Amino acid sequence: MDRLALIERIHSVELALTREQHAIVAAELMRKDPVAAGDQLAPALAAWPDDGQLHYLAAIAKVLAGDAKGARAELVTALAHAPDLTAARSALGVLDAGGRPVLEGEPELERP
Repeated sequence: MDRLALIERIHSVELALTREQHAIVAAELMRKDPVAAGDQLAPALAAWPDDGQLHYLAAIAKVLAGDAKGARAELVTALAHAPDLTAARSALGVLDAGGRPVLEGEPELERP
């Protein structure tokens, strides 16, 4: 396998892992389990610190845990990395209006 093909393969695997991690965290959030979501988020954010979707999911976990200030910080970070992430923008608006944002979307796990 040449170098370019190897790089493309690595990138493809990384994208698949990131999508799967999003789905796993979202599933924990749908179960209303911020602790389990946090257990999944910590290593994912360490691996992909610039992933806006992960920061959005971290914000929802913080909302569930009662940490509105931490949730707001995660949403700001999510939008810094992914300015077009409408779920994060919407959640920030709800939070700033004194509401409690909820997870938008449904997790999708890819099966081989």
